[in-house]
Amino acid sequence: MIETKKLTDLTLKRITKSNNTYEDVHITDVPSNVISEGTSITDQELANINYKDDNSLEFSKLSSNSIPAPKSGKCLIYSTSNGKLYCAISGYNPFEISAVTASDIIKKKGTTYVNNGALEYFNLNNEMKLFSNSTKLGATPTRTSETNVITDATYFDITEDEITGLISGNEKIKIQENNIIFNNLNTEIKMDSNNKITIKSGTNKLEINSNGFNIQTPSTNVELDSSNNVFNCHTSLSNASYGNNKYRVLMGDNLVIKNNINNNTLLTINTNGEIYVGNISLENYIKSLAASEIRRYKQMIQTFNGSSTYIDDYFLCDKNYVFYFSDTENSNLILSFEIYGLDIRYMVNNKIYIPKTNSYYYLEQYEATYVDGDDIDTLYIYKANNGNHTPVYFRQVYEEVE
Repeated sequence: MIETKKLTDLTLKRITKSNNTYEDVHITDVPSNVISEGTSITDQELANINYKDDNSLEFSKLSSNSIPAPKSGKCLIYSTSNGKLYCAISGYNPFEISAVTASDIIKKKGTTYVNNGALEYFNLNNEMKLFSNSTKLGATPTRTSETNVITDATYFDITEDEITGLISGNEKIKIQENNIIFNNLNTEIKMDSNNKITIKSGTNKLEINSNGFNIQTPSTNVELDSSNNVFNCHTSLSNASYGNNKYRVLMGDNLVIKNNINNNTLLTINTNGEIYVGNISLENYIKSLAASEIRRYKQMIQTFNGSSTYIDDYFLCDKNYVFYFSDTENSNLILSFEIYGLDIRYMVNNKIYIPKTNSYYYLEQYEATYVDGDDIDTLYIYKANNGNHTPVYFRQVYEEVE
């Protein structure tokens, strides 16, 4: 703000003589000497000379060639003794205004945007075309100094044959004529011109194409070969499992086939090649089938008919038997199995599974001690379920006729 000196009489002046004495006189214009009246110099005229009518612009003279510091929210334009012109903005380093930096100026609809300025959004309502041999388009963190380093930027790098998307120097997307690749740390997704999709994470890989697929891990490989004729599945792990809603194959210390509905073991093959059907060895299972087949051609007589949890008799002999039994004394659900008499002693460890009750059953012969004449051999039949062993009821017993 320019302030002028305030006088009580504008015509009163002081004349100083050579002997240092002075005299106050009035000096006025000679009317005949005035051709036209000029503008009266007042505070208002002085405050508005050569710039717009507000208080936002200030002029000052530098005391030296030192770089001035702009106040917060202010912009300084200054020149140095070598004739160069500079602009300083609060928070940024000063930059030179010259013919070289003029190329940084962009004009759009009368608005000028310069380095460190903002390029605002415009609704073009039409297409925009931007082409070059190599184009980088993205964003950088806020800068406090001029630099060409963009390793911390997020941007698209577009060349004549590919588009690359980078974040802080790390390639995240690469689009080429025949490939599209997505990267994140140690994971990659790739789509190529052969209709193949590849997903890799470390040493794990999944490949899918029009002819098949392949899944690889350090220990496992699953694939459908390119001929679509062979399905391969292999693992170097010590345990594996395969199945559906009815059956499951378990591969560990033994090869096991289970019933998924009730979790019962149907077949077991151990590393010695021994085979078990349920809990019965294949040898005993075949013997049981053979004995059953033999009994088809032998006459059977009924030796018991009733309902009892035990039978007083000796059954560990060279004969075949058919036992009918039920869980309760008067149940209408009658169960049965056939067995060779000498095999009864092994039934504790080779129980018979019956799906109708989802339980195991076995016979146990209690032999007389012959301490006195009253000792009697007794046969029981037990139901084994969840660790509980409960006597059930004999209903009928048939014995092979010799």
